[in-house]
Amino acid sequence: MVVRPAILTAMIALAPILAAHPAAAQTAPAVAAPAMPPAEAPAAPPATGATPRAAQPRLTLNPGDVTVVGGATFRVGRDLYRVAGIRAPRVTASACYYERLRGRESRKAMVRIMRNGPIVVTPTGAVTPRGVRLAEVTVRGRSIGQTLVARELALPASNLQRNPWCLRGSPPRS
Repeated sequence: MVVRPAILTAMIALAPILAAHPAAAQTAPAVAAPAMPPAEAPAAPPATGATPRAAQPRLTLNPGDVTVVGGATFRVGRDLYRVAGIRAPRVTASACYYERLRGRESRKAMVRIMRNGPIVVTPTGAVTPRGVRLAEVTVRGRSIGQTLVARELALPASNLQRNPWCLRGSPPRS
C-alpha cells in the first residue's frame, strides 16, 4: 500500500482523537501510524494569510540600518518587515492616483519618524503570504503604527474598507 505524505499526516493527527472517542474503542481496532524516515517527513504547509511563527528576539537598530520601502514596510538587511496593526496606502502597486500620493506621504513620514532615534523592532511571529514579517515598531517609546494612524497616513488593520484611498470623489490631500 502506498501512503502519500498528506494522508499520513492526517492519519497521525486523527489517531489520538479517534482513540480517545468512546465509540472508537468498542468498534475500531487501534491504528498505529507507520514510522516515516526523517527524509520523507512532510514539509510544513506554505504560509497563507498572516501565519504565526516562532517569535524572534527584539531588535534595536540605528536609523542607518533601516531602509523604508513603503508606507508601512521597511528592510533590515535582507529581511523585509511591515508595521503590524495598520494598513498603509501602497506606493508601487497602488490602485489609483490618490493611493499613490498618500503612499508617498506615508513613506516620507515613516522615514522622518525613523530618523529620530533608535528603532525597536519586535517581530510578532506572523508572516504575510509574500514572506513579509509583521512587527511592532517603536521609536523613542512611541509606536510608529499609532503615529501614522493619528496623522491619518494609515488606517487601523481592523478597518475592513476595501480601498478607502480610491473612493470616488476623494480629493487629494496636501
